[in-house]
Amino acid sequence: ALGIDASPTELGGSALHARQSGVAHNVGATEAECFAMARYFFSLLPDKAGGPLPETRTQPSAGLRRVEALQDIIPPLPSEPYNMRQVLEALVDSQSLFELQPDYGRSMLVALARIGGVPCMIIANQPAVEAGAVTTQGALKASHFIEVAHHFGLPLISLVDNPGVMPGPVAEASGVLKAAAHMFLAQRRYRGRKVVATLRKAFGFGSSVMGMNPWDAQTVSLALPSVNLGGVPAIGGAAAARASEEEAAHLREIQSGAWVPADAMAFDKVIEPAELRNEIIAALYL
Repeated sequence: ALGIDASPTELGGSALHARQSGVAHNVGATEAECFAMARYFFSLLPDKAGGPLPETRTQPSAGLRRVEALQDIIPPLPSEPYNMRQVLEALVDSQSLFELQPDYGRSMLVALARIGGVPCMIIANQPAVEAGAVTTQGALKASHFIEVAHHFGLPLISLVDNPGVMPGPVAEASGVLKAAAHMFLAQRRYRGRKVVATLRKAFGFGSSVMGMNPWDAQTVSLALPSVNLGGVPAIGGAAAARASEEEAAHLREIQSGAWVPADAMAFDKVIEPAELRNEIIAALYL
């Protein structure tokens, strides 16, 4: 009817819906693999909305351990990329990580996992893809699973490292502001245990959609010592404002480090990277 010559795969194949439309969440190579993914997904959810979580921890100290690898995985320079998936694999219980929609909105990671035996929904910026900027697809993906966490009572873990919402005419035409607003609304509506950890940087509305605002009802808000915060990154912001070198240096100074915002109660606690897992577990059992 449309006069388009397209194969069934091009019209509605798994790759199209897993990578572009977002209709499909995960793709399995075989039927058995698909059923295995479905079984694991449901094993991390309560039997019904509002029901008890299927926790596996048997004693208060179970699962506590320092994660020294985070010191090496997360680079000190805010512009240097790294793979956030390595952070997740180091943080969560062994073999428990299940990434959701891995091929869609790739600058945002969403996953189910156990941390200290507790099933959690995790959202995390991915600095290895588009510097971790919040894109339309990434925001839509995160919004959906924040809502899933809300309805099923899953704790929400937010790992923040982004330069803001993706700018530019292509992003604007794709509806990035509408998608980011939807994600912000999902964060505001979420009612449950929420742990927000700022790992390296957070700028503009990109911090808000990740649930970093002080009024976002976090169970706890954590930060690593060298985080950079602000309305816009210091380098680009100073250039746009035609600031002098002295003004630019001052802007970099006030954006650097977690201690000033922590003193203003923007963070509950400033921690070393190796203690991130233990602090998350402590918050989950408050």
